[in-house]
Amino acid sequence: MYWRKSTPKAEIIRLIKAGQITLGGNHGNAKTRVYGDLDKSKCSGGRSIAKTADGDPAKSNQVFFASEAEALRLGYRPCGTCRKDLHKERERDPEGWTRTRLALLER
Repeated sequence: MYWRKSTPKAEIIRLIKAGQITLGGNHGNAKTRVYGDLDKSKCSGGRSIAKTADGDPAKSNQVFFASEAEALRLGYRPCGTCRKDLHKERERDPEGWTRTRLALLER
């Protein structure tokens, strides 16, 4: 996981272009630990991440992930906008869904 607070914007962009970062999220508090697409056209959260990337990094709660498995292992949940199907599946049984999804992703 890459924290915007400690990773320069130019480095984040380089990692995205290199395919080493595929998802972004917000770390705000326990309820907002959400990951989603970086594609601004798919998600308002993605637009928010892009819009605030120029802000003061010290105040940022943005995080970036190499993979969905990494985000899940760190306790993040899928975005309800750009990952709606996964979000709905998870709502039924959060802990069970996360274990099952991680097993599927890590095959």
